[in-house]
Amino acid sequence: MIIAAPANANSNQRFLTMEGFRRAGFHVLGMINEPSAAGIEFAERFADRGVIGRKVFLVVYDLGGGTFDASVIGMKDQQHEVITDEGISELGGDDFDELLLELALSRAPDVGELTGGARFLLLEECRRQKEALHPNKRKITIDLGRAVEGAGEIVVPVDEFYQNCIPLIERTVEAMERAMERAFQQSGLGWGDVAAIYLAGGSSDLPVVARILRDRHGRRVRRSPFPYSATAIGLAIAADAEREQVLHERFTRCFGVWREGESGRRVVFDPIFLKDTPMPRPAEPAMETTRTYHPAHNIGHYRFLECSRLTQDGQPDGDIVPWNEILFGLDSSLGAASQLRESEVRRANHPARDLIRETYTCDSHGIIRVTLANLTAGYERTYNLKPSTRLEASPMRSARRRA
Repeated sequence: MIIAAPANANSNQRFLTMEGFRRAGFHVLGMINEPSAAGIEFAERFADRGVIGRKVFLVVYDLGGGTFDASVIGMKDQQHEVITDEGISELGGDDFDELLLELALSRAPDVGELTGGARFLLLEECRRQKEALHPNKRKITIDLGRAVEGAGEIVVPVDEFYQNCIPLIERTVEAMERAMERAFQQSGLGWGDVAAIYLAGGSSDLPVVARILRDRHGRRVRRSPFPYSATAIGLAIAADAEREQVLHERFTRCFGVWREGESGRRVVFDPIFLKDTPMPRPAEPAMETTRTYHPAHNIGHYRFLECSRLTQDGQPDGDIVPWNEILFGLDSSLGAASQLRESEVRRANHPARDLIRETYTCDSHGIIRVTLANLTAGYERTYNLKPSTRLEASPMRSARRRA
């Protein structure tokens, strides 16, 4: 089977998703991004209508329950190449449910503070009523009595609910348009080459979403007939061995490490994998990059992070997520010691003596690992990298000395 993840899912989320399926007994053939799967569904649906007979762009607007992703995909015949992605990791249909609940509660001041269980039940009620909306509906009825004894039904005008949703939807549209502008710059193509802005994900079924997009982009906006299952349909097509679709994904975020600059007077960001870097395909080896240097300190304190974009001067910007912090003995006198939290960090006595190499790999699933090696002393450690604020000193597998 082939599984999917949000385009902006991080390495650890991808690893845990794959591991969960494997432990459940499934044979995982690969993982692709959810907007890319929706793009495959679009291509299959419109292949016989001449939509992708020439090189065109498909912009996938994927608004799910908890995340938003936009992908710009270059398509021609059976070749699909992701040009760029943009996403918001914590914006989706759940936020619209919260808005609707707050509007309902504002009309029922006697309800008071909700317990966790009552709030959950009412959010489910709001979700059901939200998903039942259609363009001609004028009011939403929320039954507070499902969770609060004695509370009755509350009516929320649809227009008021939509008005409260607009700021969130505009954030998704802005993210999508950033991806489109970047794709135009990279490819030299333009608006005339956009086949469609394709709406997928269950939350894109909210009528106000299509209305806002059509106000800005007109008839190019097309909603999937199956917004809740477009990704699943695309995955099924991708898993068909007799199909000839070729999908080439790209790295969806910037990943790097903080380093000292100007002899420790400032901190600089070293990007290891840049956003939009082509990802290796399933049959290809992991992409790899290295850093080699003579250390200035006895212990390395590596602080990793990912971000949705970089500023013009190369600093992290947008959605920033800290990853592992790793301690590694750079001075050969420390050997492969792993208990370094209490050790004193000091300038190396012989900075030119030890040669250190960092080797970073990213596989076709977006899982990143780093191997830190003291080439002079012949020891190394390999770490799985993941979002975390906890200082790491335990490697993915034990250190080993080379013969």
